[in-house]
Amino acid sequence: MATLIVACGDDDKPVEKKWDANKMVLIKPDKTAFNMATKASGDEAPQHLSALEIVKQGDMIKFLVIYYNNKKVEKPFYSNRGFSENQKDFTIPALKMWGTDIIDQDGAFVKDFIYGEDVVVTNRETGDTLAYIPNQVLREVREPLETAYNEQRYEDVYRMFDEAFTFKPVTGAEWRELKAQGKQ
Repeated sequence: MATLIVACGDDDKPVEKKWDANKMVLIKPDKTAFNMATKASGDEAPQHLSALEIVKQGDMIKFLVIYYNNKKVEKPFYSNRGFSENQKDFTIPALKMWGTDIIDQDGAFVKDFIYGEDVVVTNRETGDTLAYIPNQVLREVREPLETAYNEQRYEDVYRMFDEAFTFKPVTGAEWRELKAQGKQ
């Protein structure tokens, strides 16, 4: 015997869909990361880490803060956030952030990370830069994310984040060179 449960609000109006304060969003490798070889110990010119190794070793994300508490700052500054083991998916592989980094507990759109720049995944212990999210990717997704949020399409907000926020393997030297050339 099957049971069907239907929920309706007052006056048979559909129940309003809300954001999910407990949602986890993903920062996955871009497709090029799956073809990277794992760095061998002692290499003079180390190769990039594999996507899985980046997730295993990456325990912090560092970014340039343009908005703080949803207000544009006069002088941008760097901030970072850590990843616990519970915020790592070794199967996909992916790093996980809280959905409240996009839509806060009160339902407000959060610009702090979405409008960040120069986003890199690092290892806290070694200080190594392991991967980055290209600024162009971040810039292209901001307006669609905000539009979906303003239209209360919260699942689309989370989906767009999951699809767009992808990291590329990089070494610290490569990152500094990209930054010096304005190609980060």
